[in-house]
Amino acid sequence: ARVEHCFRVLKCQFGFRQVRYRGLARNERHLRRLMALVNLYQFRRQLLAVT
Repeated sequence: ARVEHCFRVLKCQFGFRQVRYRGLARNERHLRRLMALVNLYQFRRQLLAVT
C-alpha cells in the first residue's frame, strides 16, 4: 500500500494524469523528476525537523 500512496501524491499533488511529451525517453525523465519531488514531499516533515 505504500507504493500506491506515492502514485496518489503523484497524480493529485503534481497532476501527472496524462503524459506530456511524445516519446518514452522524455516521459521517463519527466516521471523521474516528479518521483524525486514526491520523495521530498513525503519526507518534508522529517527534513524540516532536522533543520
